[in-house]
Amino acid sequence: MSYEYYKIFYYVGKCRSISAAAKELNNSQPNISRAMKNLENELGCRLLERTHTGVNLTEDGEILFKHIEFAEKHFETAKAALENRRHPQKRKLFLGFSIGISEMLLFDAILPVVGEFMKKHDDISIRIINDSTLDLITGVEEGMIDLAVITDSGAGTERGKEWLSFRDILIAGGTYRALKDKKLSLADLTRYPIICPRPGTETFRFYYAFFSSEGLLFEPDIETASADQVLRFVENGMGLGFVADGIAYEAIRNGKVVKVDTKEDIPRRRVSILHNRNRNLSREIEELENMLLDVSSDKLKMKKEKE
Repeated sequence: MSYEYYKIFYYVGKCRSISAAAKELNNSQPNISRAMKNLENELGCRLLERTHTGVNLTEDGEILFKHIEFAEKHFETAKAALENRRHPQKRKLFLGFSIGISEMLLFDAILPVVGEFMKKHDDISIRIINDSTLDLITGVEEGMIDLAVITDSGAGTERGKEWLSFRDILIAGGTYRALKDKKLSLADLTRYPIICPRPGTETFRFYYAFFSSEGLLFEPDIETASADQVLRFVENGMGLGFVADGIAYEAIRNGKVVKVDTKEDIPRRRVSILHNRNRNLSREIEELENMLLDVSSDKLKMKKEKE
């Protein structure tokens, strides 16, 4: 069986979408679908279930994905090690950013700092890894990622050094814009279609715990791959969703969505910078970490939690 089938399956499982995986692999959707069907036939089990928003992994698919994900990341590390042997003058730093962080901070705050760092260290090359918070934590702990910027639920899973904090807002679009002048409780929200990033993301875990604290079950009607997709679905009138105010700012200003007040205060979430605390930081990694920590929250248009 071709390794290529497993690689394609990895991207389909990671993206939870045939079309997104095809884009990542610079391939066509029919080719991706055909490869998945061939893999299922070879293994004698179903791996994928199609949904109206993409695909979900079956129980067999989840088992296979965890093993392939582990192998794929080690392949990347091995390729990087060989590349460093061919180009010993270039050291490589692996930087990880959670999906939500990329949407909120990557372009306005993180990349300028990384650019400044690279000007000072032209012997270092950067590899950017965009993944879920849990996968980034695992990558740091296993030594595959040098530095990661992650969202933290604030529910006993805090890791790393806190950089800043933020609070999500509830937004609505389409006919649900009429809710603008209402103040909804979490119990009220269970009567409306909710849009949220898929299970396994830090955002889903955050809201699952938030609703559970009020004795409510959190069951989104639409599960997305990212917070930006939540915004797009809300803009198209398909339900309500929680996103960081920085992500929704332009859409609110342009009248595409409205902010809806909630009776319960949405807990603040934090952004942390994480490295493997069991190993000594190299001088350069520590320098980059400090450069990021020095970026002011005002510049990021986000407010730090006051003591």
